Amino acid sequence: MALQQTFTVPDSGVTITKAYICVEVTEVTSVNQTILLGFYINRDAKLNGKEPVYRNKHSFAPNLSSDSKNAFVQGYEYVKTLPEYQSAVDIFEEGQVIP
Repeated sequence: MALQQTFTVPDSGVTITKAYICVEVTEVTSVNQTILLGFYINRDAKLNGKEPVYRNKHSFAPNLSSDSKNAFVQGYEYVKTLPEYQSAVDIFEEGQVIP
């Protein structure tokens, strides 16, 4: 699962059309979840092991109930609530389904 949208890299001002954005790391405690997003030029760059052009952290309060979604899904759902990702489109790999 990933997100795709136009993204302007901070500091450089370079705009990437259809940037491929994915949760690279998620850390969960009893009160907080932190996710590290990786921003890639495109999906192929990620699949070919290239480094992201930008990384960004976000934190939120996770749902830890027994029937909650996994940490990565919660991370994507949280990111999509943020104003800067409102135009992002979900990208699913083969075999993945909408959670």
